[in-house]
Amino acid sequence: MANKAMGLGWRVVQVALVWGALVGCKRDDTLIKREDPSATAPDIMLDPWSIDFGKVPLGESATQQVTVINRGNATLYVERASPEGTGAFTIPDVVLPMEIPSGEEQRVDVVYTAAGVDAGAIEFGSTDPDSPAVSLALRGEAAFPQLDTNPESLQIGRVVRCGEAIDEVELINVGEADLIVTELSVAGTGWSLWESDTLPLTLAPEGSSPVLVRFSPLADGDALGSLFVSSNDPRELVEVPLGGRGEGYAIDERAETHIQPSGPYDGVDIVFFVDQSASMDDERRLLGDRFGDLVGELNSLGLSWQAGVVSGDDGCTNSGIIRDSSADAVSLFEQGLTGDWGWFAESGLTVAAQALHAAAPGGCNEGLLRDDALPLVVAVADEADQSEGGWLPHVYDMTEAAPGVIVNAVVGPVPDGCETAEPGAGYAEAATWSGGVTDSVCDPDWVRVFEDLGSLAADEPTDTFPLEAPPEGGAVEVLVDGVATTDGWTYDPDLQAVVFDEMPPGGTIIEIRYIISSACE
Repeated sequence: MANKAMGLGWRVVQVALVWGALVGCKRDDTLIKREDPSATAPDIMLDPWSIDFGKVPLGESATQQVTVINRGNATLYVERASPEGTGAFTIPDVVLPMEIPSGEEQRVDVVYTAAGVDAGAIEFGSTDPDSPAVSLALRGEAAFPQLDTNPESLQIGRVVRCGEAIDEVELINVGEADLIVTELSVAGTGWSLWESDTLPLTLAPEGSSPVLVRFSPLADGDALGSLFVSSNDPRELVEVPLGGRGEGYAIDERAETHIQPSGPYDGVDIVFFVDQSASMDDERRLLGDRFGDLVGELNSLGLSWQAGVVSGDDGCTNSGIIRDSSADAVSLFEQGLTGDWGWFAESGLTVAAQALHAAAPGGCNEGLLRDDALPLVVAVADEADQSEGGWLPHVYDMTEAAPGVIVNAVVGPVPDGCETAEPGAGYAEAATWSGGVTDSVCDPDWVRVFEDLGSLAADEPTDTFPLEAPPEGGAVEVLVDGVATTDGWTYDPDLQAVVFDEMPPGGTIIEIRYIISSACE
């Protein structure tokens, strides 16, 4: 018997077992198997003996392959392939029995569907006489998305009743798989969703996205709310508590200025100051293209008109005085839009005042101002006025040269400006103070501007000056040419207007100050 044993060959067979002692020995344990060189038999081997799928997003699937090898000298038949363990591992495409000739192999797809921390095995039953059942050890772990928020609860604090405050909640994915946010909603009186990225929103691990929440209390006192976030986080719905407090009213202080029309006038005399900087090339071109609309508007109102374009320090017109009788009025205006400029290139109010003074007898603009015409200044610029001493002294200077002059401004919006223009500070205040027209140089509506310029000359004096909103308690303060007065007028709540006992003279500056309690919209 011993001699027979000595005549047998030996070989080493690797056996890999399932984590958690599915078979009772370690993965790298070896089995010494005696082999008879004269015998014919199949010999099964797996490559690899174990598969670790690592982390796979929850609910998603990953596929890897195991190779079944026949190292024997006879055909191997695999008659059984049985998944064992949590049920997370499957072999959906296997066809049994598998016939594997000697020295050949066959690949088998193993699919893992992530559900948690999963361990299992696939047991292969075959015609190998020495190892009729071998196991492929399997392991995998689900990667979860996890939503976190910063802050965990949002406290906005005190906000005046009917006012508003906007604050941010940051959504953060602190998990190991993509977080998909499918819905955002806000509950609670006074609370609303203000802004967020487009849904559905996908956040990679460590990714974040802001959500803006608005609080506008409708009443005094504490106001609680909630931000709800729906996602593929296993919790599905995450709530972020919101807190704020309404307290008091949003007081809106108003100051409205009215210039008593002194018309109707027979005509208008217009001085255009147009910024000569290169950044204004497009605006100058557009104004030139639309000047014909102004001519048409003034003609339709039956107004006689004159115009001049100025840019240089001396205020002299660039192409002379353009009149309604000029056959080439539009081309002269277009020529005048490009002219000299100097030290006061960004001080349009200074240049305009110079132009009005130069209309006096002997001046370079003599004849530009007529007794029966309304003087207008139109400033077109993409920067603030840089006149020394601020805007008001230069407007006073204009009124000395041209009583009743009205300043109009086509400039960058105040206070924010726009992409192509800085805020038109100085010009805008001068227009408001004098009762002129204001429009944005970023996207000017020249037709509306020209219509408003025409109405300035065509309007008749009035004794009634309407307010934009009802004053609280009907209380108003009235200033006439800068002097507060309590006599000679009444507030009419039905008209929502200040009504004078006698019609103020043309050119009178009437300022009405009042407060209102903002209504919640």
